Amino acid sequence: MKGNLLVYPNPPRQNRGGSISPVENLRWMVTLLGYGVNSPPSTEEEFINYAKNLEQPDVYKQLKMDT
Repeated sequence: MKGNLLVYPNPPRQNRGGSISPVENLRWMVTLLGYGVNSPPSTEEEFINYAKNLEQPDVYKQLKMDT
């Protein structure tokens, strides 16, 4: 993947979003966001499952490719 990937929330149906941005040394910065009761979790497994439930699967697919 080249460049940034961004999934916006689509309220009121979906209140989760996320992004992946490249940083140095072939690493990625992954950010998940949510509002209301859908705050992102803190464990790796829950983090990946949270990404799986975004409206678009792109962030989840990229995480699964790199894990």
